[in-house]
Amino acid sequence: MKWLKRDGAVSLALGIAAFSLYALTAARSVATVFDDSLEFQVVLPTLGIAHPSGYPLYTLFGWLASRLLPFGDPAGRINLLSAAFAGAAVAVLYLIARRFAGSRPAALVAAAIFALSPTWWSQATLAEVYALHGLFVALFIYSLLRWEEAQARRGKGPAADGWLRGAALICGLGMAHHRMIALLLPAALVFIFWTDPALLRQPRRW
Repeated sequence: MKWLKRDGAVSLALGIAAFSLYALTAARSVATVFDDSLEFQVVLPTLGIAHPSGYPLYTLFGWLASRLLPFGDPAGRINLLSAAFAGAAVAVLYLIARRFAGSRPAALVAAAIFALSPTWWSQATLAEVYALHGLFVALFIYSLLRWEEAQARRGKGPAADGWLRGAALICGLGMAHHRMIALLLPAALVFIFWTDPALLRQPRRW
């Protein structure tokens, strides 16, 4: 458990650093005209409906941010929301990389390179849907990896399904935000049934 605590601390520090960088470079108010970012800055504070699919979960988060954050105008608060989601995604990405690489420095470098990539950074500084979508994707993959670890540690069966239920919840929330997360489902199902084929014969677990 000590290594898990250390990785948790590194992940938290990395997420805070990424959020700080994004917040410092985020647009303070409206920065673009005639694009999705401006639409979200208008729609979210008023609980309006954006272009299809409407992004209902993002709208609710944005409405809360526009009401609860004590500084800036509503447009700037929505921009900061993207910074928060993007920083959290970087933190989770580190935990995923740690499990794949088996090396803390390698995982740290991978997460840092992603955090500083121009495309991701650009989505972390404006009102856009992709930072939250990236967070849901990272959480979904991380939950599946933790479920696989639980299967190996506790033995296959319902006792180890907590993380799998979490992955299902995250996928559902992700579908309420951006339907592109559905593209992960075929690979996720192959991974799940490969890890525990007994699920095919136990419909009550579904």
